[in-house]
Parts: sequence; C-alpha cells; structure tokens
Amino acid sequence: MTINERIKQLRKFIKINQKDFANKLGITQSGVSYIEQPNTIVAEKTIKTICSIFSVNESWLYNGVEPIFNESESFELDKFAKSKGATELEIEILKAYFDMDEELRKQMINHFISYFKNNNVYDDTNNKDDIYNKAKEFTDKQFKESNNLNINDKNIKML
Repeated sequence: MTINERIKQLRKFIKINQKDFANKLGITQSGVSYIEQPNTIVAEKTIKTICSIFSVNESWLYNGVEPIFNESESFELDKFAKSKGATELEIEILKAYFDMDEELRKQMINHFISYFKNNNVYDDTNNKDDIYNKAKEFTDKQFKESNNLNINDKNIKML
C-alpha cells in the first residue's frame, strides 16, 4: 500500500470527506484529491500536519508500520478504573461525581477528610500513600462489619 492509499484509508476510517479533511489540513479539496492519487509525491509538511492533527503514527503513514495512531498521553479514567477491577456501577459513580458542580465536589472531599480525621485515618502529616492505605484499611473494616449491607447495581439508580 502506498502513502497515498494510506492517506485515503485514514480519511475514510475517520469518516471525513475530502473537503472537511482539506479544511483541517489547510489545503484545498483538490489538494486532498491529488495526494490520494497513486504515485503522487506528498509534501513532508502535509505528512507532518496529518500526523499532528489526527494523531497518526508517522511510520505508519510513510511505511505502513503499525500502530496507525499514536498512543494517547491522556489519562482515561474509565480504563484506569476497569484496570483496577471497578464495576460498571463504580464507573458510573465516578462519572456522576465529576459531572457535579465543582463546589459540591469540594464539599464532599471536605466531608470525607473530616470523617477520616475523626476516625484517625487522616491527619495533616500523612503523605498520600499513608492516607490511601489508612482509608482503605478503615473502609475495609467498616465494610466487613456491616454484613447486612446488600447493594447491587439494580438497587441503585442515578438521580
């Protein structure tokens, strides 16, 4: 497959027409048509722009070496939570938390800090790992002590 075919394949994969692709690249629609033609030389500047705008791996565009897209450096909470064994309910709770007004989130954090301070889990000298470990121990203990707690995904509905 040529670089021209890979450009066309990319454009079709991201479901964008030549005109919109051209607008994103800062070239004309006929320019896109031209670079998609077999054996047409594609300017290095155009290649760099495609890679930058669409997070495309330059090695793939030049030579077909995968992966097609560069790995995202952004943090994805869903993936992280799932990697830690989170249930769908827990992920929805996290999403609901971050959908809340920032002031309400601050109030919730202050509530938990106060709660943990009152139960000797947290003080101002703890580092992050100490706080996490003590909070985990405390919540695990509380959970084990409440044998009658029976919550499942079907019992909780988002308000």
